[in-house]
Amino acid sequence: MLLANLNYNVNDIVTLKLGNGEELVGKLAERTDDEITLIRPLVFTMHPQNGQAMLVPWLMSINPMGTTPISINRSNILAVTKTMKDIADSYIESTSGIVKPPTPGLVL
Repeated sequence: MLLANLNYNVNDIVTLKLGNGEELVGKLAERTDDEITLIRPLVFTMHPQNGQAMLVPWLMSINPMGTTPISINRSNILAVTKTMKDIADSYIESTSGIVKPPTPGLVL
C-alpha cells in the first residue's frame, strides 16, 4: 500500500472493510506497514427488528468505553478510508456521549 496517498490520519475516525465482510469504524491510533490500530472499534450490523444499520462493539469481551488499542493485521483488511461525517458523528456520540449539534440551515 502506498502510504503517501492516504486520505486519513492518526486520530481520524476511519472505516475498515475486513476480508470476512465486517465493516469497522474506529479512531485511528496508529498505522504501520503491517497493522492498523484502532481505539474503540465498532462494527456495522443490522437491527434484527427494524433493519436499521447500527454500530455495536466489535469485541464483546473488552470495555467498550476503554482506550485499549486494538491492532488489526493489514492482511485482514481489504480497504481503509476516512469515515463519512454522519457516521463519524454517530461513532463519536456512541463512544463519548458528545452530541454534535445539527448544521444550521435555512429555516422557512
